[in-house]
Amino acid sequence: MKSLEQGRIVWAEMLDPSGANVKLRPGVIVTPTEDITGDDPFVVVAVTSTFDEPVPDWQVKLPWNRDKRKVGTQLNKPTAAHCMWLIRIRASEIHDVAGVVPPQALKEILVKVAQYNGGGED
Repeated sequence: MKSLEQGRIVWAEMLDPSGANVKLRPGVIVTPTEDITGDDPFVVVAVTSTFDEPVPDWQVKLPWNRDKRKVGTQLNKPTAAHCMWLIRIRASEIHDVAGVVPPQALKEILVKVAQYNGGGED
């Protein structure tokens, strides 16, 4: 399995923002890499393919390509990180591990997570 690190995209079953509709969804790990240990919970920002154009300030568009092998995120359709939709998951709940968000997009995600969630992931 690819390493679990801040900025890595993982697939896990997640509830939608209203607390319903469990579905296999991608999420971007926002917990610092050094804080991801064993099967302790860590935080991801949910990734959605349903968003407005232009994206709201609390979302960050992610790079994608129909051929996911050609993009670092390994996302194959337009998506956005929903920076107000934080979910705690464990390594044991991950169904798949994908690519990594580019550094500039990760920086933007982390700033918006702090801005829209009272200063941070916890």
